[in-house]
Amino acid sequence: MSRKQKRFNVHKRATRLRKRGTKWEQFVLVALRRNHINCLFQYVYKPYIVDFLLFDRDVILEIEGKQHANRVTYDERRTAFLEETTGCKVVRWKNTEVTRRLPALITQLRAEFPVANNHPPDTTYGYGLFG
Repeated sequence: MSRKQKRFNVHKRATRLRKRGTKWEQFVLVALRRNHINCLFQYVYKPYIVDFLLFDRDVILEIEGKQHANRVTYDERRTAFLEETTGCKVVRWKNTEVTRRLPALITQLRAEFPVANNHPPDTTYGYGLFG
């Protein structure tokens, strides 16, 4: 598969994920928008798709389901790559946390990560919306 085909497939997959994200991702998306927290949903950052990019807070927010319990090494590598290349902090919330305490998580997010800047992310490395 060529590089161009891979890029197209990643964008195609991201579009599919945006249309039918999990119910927990939808809860978080609605909560972020209601709290006026700028985010990009199912954002493509080479070679990954991140659940939420909160670009003005320099945060990547990942919502984790049960499948992540079996993918600890993969998630650690992915987190290291994303933090190193984007300069963003990766924050992970479990589905159960979203269900039980979403308002508290949003408050905590706002307190720990105030608005850092008002620019889109550097996507010179990724295949994001601005690159």
